[in-house]
Amino acid sequence: MHRFAASILAIILLVSTASSVLAAPPDSGPSDPAEVEAFLDPIFAKHLAEYQIPGAVFLLVKDGRILFTKGYGLANVEKGTPVVPDRSLFAIGSVTKLFTATAVMQLAEQGKLDLHADINQYLKAFQIPATFPEPITATHLLTHTSGFDEKVFGMAVRSSADLEPLGQYLARELPRRVRPPGQQSQYSNHGMGLAGHLVEAVSGRSYNQYISDEILKPLGMNHSTMEMPAELADDIVPVNGYVGDPPVRQPDWFLNIGPAGDLKATATDMAAFMIAHLQNGDYQGKRIFRDETARTMHALQFAPPS
Repeated sequence: MHRFAASILAIILLVSTASSVLAAPPDSGPSDPAEVEAFLDPIFAKHLAEYQIPGAVFLLVKDGRILFTKGYGLANVEKGTPVVPDRSLFAIGSVTKLFTATAVMQLAEQGKLDLHADINQYLKAFQIPATFPEPITATHLLTHTSGFDEKVFGMAVRSSADLEPLGQYLARELPRRVRPPGQQSQYSNHGMGLAGHLVEAVSGRSYNQYISDEILKPLGMNHSTMEMPAELADDIVPVNGYVGDPPVRQPDWFLNIGPAGDLKATATDMAAFMIAHLQNGDYQGKRIFRDETARTMHALQFAPPS
């Protein structure tokens, strides 16, 4: 028996020559899609076979556009469906956190959320316990410096019918505060889930609806979703891959803390999000936030004491 990769691989490479992002001259980097393809094809042929990965997608962004994209292998082994860059939806995992952070920054830009205020003033369903004198802020959540412990059990369920409302889940399962905020960076899925619930509390919309309304739709990411609607079901790449020979698809999972990692997206849709960030919020004349908001978001926010 052999094992296929636990999740089908998605590879996305960012390249930009915009002066606000890189200081490289305009003619630097790859410019010929055929040359890129000739370079990549043997790499994917070798490694998909070597690591038993059913399929992958590659996308290269340069100068505010897609220079090259190609799918390799299969998106669905049972059906023999090939990977198609603008149709195959990959679970992007923790890259979802960037969408959560973008949503928080949008609300801050609109004056609806103070990044440095105690988040308890915005929470309605529950309050963060005053374990330490210093309150937790949105900045702490986005920089993984909230001081929460981390846990993994209970984050995921096997059926969308078993998902709980985000606020209800966090009220019961939020990890303990184990250190004062702002002192140490510790990766926190629940902290980012809480940032997503903060979006709900401030906007009055569910997290999924807010992301759809304010990020996916404005960027034309029409083949990406936080859920699994019937019309996209056939295009969603199995989250947990395949096991055995012949390969057997493993059950998908759904996150109770969706803002930490539950978005499914195509490579070409992700290009729109990447270009918007590389261009400080602008994508084809549409803005997800202002230049100054983008610069604040992209700047170093925390560094451990030397």
